[in-house]
Amino acid sequence: MKKILFILSVALFFAIQSINTFAEVSAKEMAMARRAGLNGTQWTISVKPSDGKGQAETDVLSFAAGKVSSNNLANAGFAQTDFTVRIDEENDGTIWETMQIDENGNYAFWRGDINNGAMRGILTRRDSRGRNTDYVFESH
Repeated sequence: MKKILFILSVALFFAIQSINTFAEVSAKEMAMARRAGLNGTQWTISVKPSDGKGQAETDVLSFAAGKVSSNNLANAGFAQTDFTVRIDEENDGTIWETMQIDENGNYAFWRGDINNGAMRGILTRRDSRGRNTDYVFESH
């Protein structure tokens, strides 16, 4: 009897491990598919200071060849950059992130959430002196 319980316990352990491995592979594959799905898309967004002071400005985010760029930041000297994608397990949304840098040592950190065909997120710009300015953005 003990031998049967031991064998069943071991079999259950390996079954659970297989399920966990399958879920991890599936999540990676899903993130890769969503990343590929972003390629060739453009998003018109409104960007405004997170403190509510100042005017919103329109920008266009473009995803192409595994990279993302912002029209406004490209005009300010920021090159397009690679981006990562992960799945938001709570609402099955897509989260993308990237960091851009210009030749003067200024940074731009993007984090966008895509849900139900709409995008919103946060842009943090850090100047070469280390001062941060936070913005929120959302698609039109």
